[in-house]
Amino acid sequence: MNTAFVSYSRDDLNIAIDLVRRLEKYPYPTELVLEENRPNDSRYMRPIFLDVFNLSVTASEFSTELQNNLRNSKYLIVICSKSSASSNFVKKEIDYFLETHDNNADFIIAVYVDNIFSGMHPVIDNIVTSRNCPIYVTGKSEADTIGRQYCFYHLLEFLLKVDFHLLYNRYEVYKRRKLRHRMWTAAIILTIIFSALTWAWTSQISKSNAEREQTRTYAAKAQFEQKTFPFSIVVGYVGNFLKPLVETLSETDTNLNVIVYMPYNYDELDFRTRLKMYDNYLKKHYGIDSTSISRRHIRVPRRRRDITIVQIDFDSTSVFVDNATTVSAFKSVIDYKMSVKDIDWGQDCDQMVRFYSNEFIKCAHDSLGSVSPYVHFIRDTNELDSIITNLLSKVN
Repeated sequence: MNTAFVSYSRDDLNIAIDLVRRLEKYPYPTELVLEENRPNDSRYMRPIFLDVFNLSVTASEFSTELQNNLRNSKYLIVICSKSSASSNFVKKEIDYFLETHDNNADFIIAVYVDNIFSGMHPVIDNIVTSRNCPIYVTGKSEADTIGRQYCFYHLLEFLLKVDFHLLYNRYEVYKRRKLRHRMWTAAIILTIIFSALTWAWTSQISKSNAEREQTRTYAAKAQFEQKTFPFSIVVGYVGNFLKPLVETLSETDTNLNVIVYMPYNYDELDFRTRLKMYDNYLKKHYGIDSTSISRRHIRVPRRRRDITIVQIDFDSTSVFVDNATTVSAFKSVIDYKMSVKDIDWGQDCDQMVRFYSNEFIKCAHDSLGSVSPYVHFIRDTNELDSIITNLLSKVN
C-alpha cells in the first residue's frame, strides 16, 4: 500500500516533487510511531505515489493504474492552490479517494500554497474549519525556507500521528549534530592545510624563525576563533528566538525586562546547574518558588508555532527568563581545544567561558538592535540582584 497519493495541478508540479522527495528520503522515528501508523517501508516514508506526467484535466475518466493507486493509498495529499482549485482532474481524484475510503476525510491532508483560501473543494473547505493545515511557502527568503520546513513537519505530524514538537525537536538535534560534524571536519581540514603550509615554510627558514612564526600564527588563529565562534551561536539564538520574542512582547509592555542566564565558569555550561543556582538565589532572597514561576506561550507573527518562555512574578511586577541553552556548545569547543596539547591557548577553561560569554553578549546586543535595552544578560547573582533591585525600585 502507498503511504500517500499526491494530487496536484500542472502548475504546482515543482512543489509536489519537492514534498515527495523530502518525504521519501525522511527516515521516520520508529520508536515514536505506533505500529498501525507506520509506512510499509521499515525506515522511510515510502512509497509516495506521484503522477509526474499529470494527466490532462480534460480526460473523461481515470486510468486503471490511477484508480488502483488511489484505492491503495492510505492518505491523499492535496496541493491546494488557485490552479488546483479550478482543476476538474484534482476534484475527481478527491471524489474517487473518498468513494474508496468510506468518505472519511480524516485521511485527506490539504497542503495550501502560500495562503489558505475557500473554494477548493467542499470537503477540503470543511477540513480547514476543523484543523490546522500545512502551508507551503514559495518565497526565497530565510524565513520562507523555515516556513517550508514547518510545512514538511506539519505534514509528517498528520501522516505519522506524532506530535509536531517531537518531530521538529528531533530535526533540530540532528541539525546541531550535523553542524558539529561539519565544524570538526572543517577544523581537521584547516589543521591539515595549516600543517602543510607550516611545513613548507619551515623548510625555507631556520628553526628559530619557524618557531616564532608558528607562535604568531597560533595566536592569530586562536584570536580569530574566539571572536567568530560566539557570533555563530548568536545568529540562530537571536534571529530565531530572542529578537522576535522581544519585539512581540515590547509592543504591549513598555516596561519589559527579559533576563538571560549566561555561564561564568566551566561548570555553569550545564544549563541545569546554572538554572539551579539562580533558582536557589531567587528563593532565598526574594521568596520566589514554583507558585511564582509559569511558562508563557507567546504568539509571534510569521511563525507557525508559539515561543515558550518562563515568567517569574514578583509582588508588583514580573520578568521573563531564558537559560540560553544554546551556549552549551561552548563546552564542546573548549573540551576540544584543551585536548590539543601542542597548542598553548594561554587560558584555562573558566577564562575561555568568560571570554566566550562576553563576546556572545556583545554580539547579541548588536543583533538585537532597537530592542536591546529590554534584554539583560546575567553572569552572576550580583548582576541578577542589581537588575531586580532596580526593577522593584521603579515599581515602588
